[in-house]
This record gives sequence, structure tokens and C-alpha cells, in this order.
Amino acid sequence: MKTIYKYPLKMTLDKQIIEIPMTGQIVDFAFQDDDPFIWMLFDKLFEGHNQKVIINIRGTGHDVSPETQIYFKSAHVAGFVWHLFYGYDTSGFDPVHFVKQNPNIAIPLTH
Repeated sequence: MKTIYKYPLKMTLDKQIIEIPMTGQIVDFAFQDDDPFIWMLFDKLFEGHNQKVIINIRGTGHDVSPETQIYFKSAHVAGFVWHLFYGYDTSGFDPVHFVKQNPNIAIPLTH
């Protein structure tokens, strides 16, 4: 079964790292009351098998971190346009070990 969760983000130019279940997918980025949020879709089958996602919010003209080269969406707030970029922190993840420990779970080949 799939579920959508809402994650609060900080309005900062520093990278943010959130832990989500594997196969989590960002489905929206927006501001509520001037605070940034992302909504993510998960398959509950993967709860307890987490991955780290690196999030960067950048303004127009700002540099984009090499860790977060995947563009998702832009959002407007208070006269400014902010752009959400993300990437995956794969350090410490061993897919062979995961498959051996979870033989009945099929892992998608792409995010």
C-alpha cells in the first residue's frame, strides 16, 4: 500500500538530509505560511528500510551543489522563486546485503 507523507524543510541554503523509506518519491514541493514542505509517496512495504535524501533549496542565480543535481520543482513565496534539488546519499547502503536479507522484495532499478 502506498501512502503520502508531508515533510517540513528549513528555509536555508545549507543542505538538508532526511531519511525516508526506500523507493520514496517526491510528489510536491510548496510553501505553507512561508515555510517549505515536500510531500513524498512511499510503499509501506519498505518501512524500516531507509535511505537518505539530500535536499537543497536554491534561489535563482544560486549555485547548485554537486550532491543534489536532480531538479524537482520551483515554488514562489513572498515575491521570490525557490528551486528544489535533491540527490541520494548512497554511502553505507549495500544492495546485495539488502536483497539477501529481503528476498521477497523487488527493488526498482531507478528512482
